Amino acid sequence: MNNFLFNYYATKIKKNVIGQKITRVDSSFNTVVLNLDSGLSIFFKLDSPSALFFGNYTIEKTQNAFAVNLQKKLNKLKITDVDFCGIERVLILHLLDKRLDIENRYLLIFEIAGRNGNLILTDSNQKIIEAYRLINARQILPNRIYKKPRNMLDITIDDIDVLKKALNKDNILGIDNFTKKFITQENIERFIEVVRKPYDSLFKYTLGEKSFVYPFLFDFGLDVSNIDEKDLFYQIFTQNTQSSTNNTKTINLIEKKINKLNDKIKKIGIDIQKAQDAKKWKLYADTLLANINSIELYSDLVYLTPPGAENKIQIPINTKKTIQDNINTYYKLYKKYKNAKNILESLLNQTKQEHAYLLQIKEHLLNNKIDPKDVKFLFNKKTNPKVIPTDAISYEHFNILGFDVYIGKNAKGNDLILKNASKEDIWMHPKSIPGPHLILKNPKRLQQIDKSLLEQCAQKIREKLGTNDKIEVDYTFVKFVRKPKGFKKGRVIYSNFKTVMVG
Repeated sequence: MNNFLFNYYATKIKKNVIGQKITRVDSSFNTVVLNLDSGLSIFFKLDSPSALFFGNYTIEKTQNAFAVNLQKKLNKLKITDVDFCGIERVLILHLLDKRLDIENRYLLIFEIAGRNGNLILTDSNQKIIEAYRLINARQILPNRIYKKPRNMLDITIDDIDVLKKALNKDNILGIDNFTKKFITQENIERFIEVVRKPYDSLFKYTLGEKSFVYPFLFDFGLDVSNIDEKDLFYQIFTQNTQSSTNNTKTINLIEKKINKLNDKIKKIGIDIQKAQDAKKWKLYADTLLANINSIELYSDLVYLTPPGAENKIQIPINTKKTIQDNINTYYKLYKKYKNAKNILESLLNQTKQEHAYLLQIKEHLLNNKIDPKDVKFLFNKKTNPKVIPTDAISYEHFNILGFDVYIGKNAKGNDLILKNASKEDIWMHPKSIPGPHLILKNPKRLQQIDKSLLEQCAQKIREKLGTNDKIEVDYTFVKFVRKPKGFKKGRVIYSNFKTVMVG
């Protein structure tokens, strides 16, 4: 909050709260609210953008340990005076605790230092009792004497040209977009005239060789009647508080996704290593089978000569299983991974890209470069493409005209690609004859699919059938394909279909 608005609300607070008692202290995230017996409230927004407000507004209540402590100490205390220094954006409430004939006086100090605000409770000697932020650099610590922040300089007297240019720029220190609405070229010129002539010494002081002035101490040209307090409160308070909350929630969700992707990348890496060893699994199985009658299970390693070889190799054995079980295990590993390497490498690359993308999104959210609403799609389960498991090798993947296409290699693969399809994807199957199922991914939810794309997909089915004859291929949206309970693997029923011929 700039000096102009800070002074506006500080003036309003001083005019309305002296003599009032604090009835309750509430909090909303990083905002502390003093409720007064007049029904009005003072709002201290302590996170970025920090702000001071006064009025009758309602915001969501949340737990805040600092506010709870203030409630215990400030309840029923009377506000006896208000001091503020707009240059430094510091507001001080003088509080009186009078019980029987005993009087205790306190100061509640709100200061805006950079983007954040500090709220500090001291005794009458300015010894700190409670502080929202503990800051070593300025010694804002319990039992230390409070010291005001350094003067926050807005603009030097030598920078009048910079001030003029501010009218055509987004922001300079001390003049933000909101204040610019109240400033015209005429205001700037009048401001220069006031500074240079009668009030030069009053509103200018020298620090070293530079002279400094504070433009927002002047009331001329700044029409406060144009301030819409409710709209301003909503803009700075409600939206930013909600945005901050949504930001934190979104970042936490993204971090969970990133952690899952880290685990997934490790698992795929292990699977790729197994896929690279596929030929070794077959060699182990063939060697064990060729020597099955001569193997003695007394060690977890056996040394055998593979068929057609001269030298022995070392083969790990699970001694808790029979030799035949070990052979079956190795054959299963070979069958599972023999064609998986390319698929797994493609999936690993895709997962790494998603991982890098989420890291970038997280960085933008941390720096408030994007709105949490803009990344809501990342958590929309209905539109998010489902991830195919790493061990799903009973299908093949192609790219046709820029579209991802999956075709089942067997009944299990047919069921798998259908299970992982979205409702708006295209499902294809040879008409009236057994054959592979094909899924054409449709992420943009196109209602009309290019005929040449459909024909090339149908041609893939024809190739899998191993025929040179012309065939008809039915196609429809996945949402019109059903697998009733009890149907065998690879069996479905479908409706609302059209047909394309290839051959």
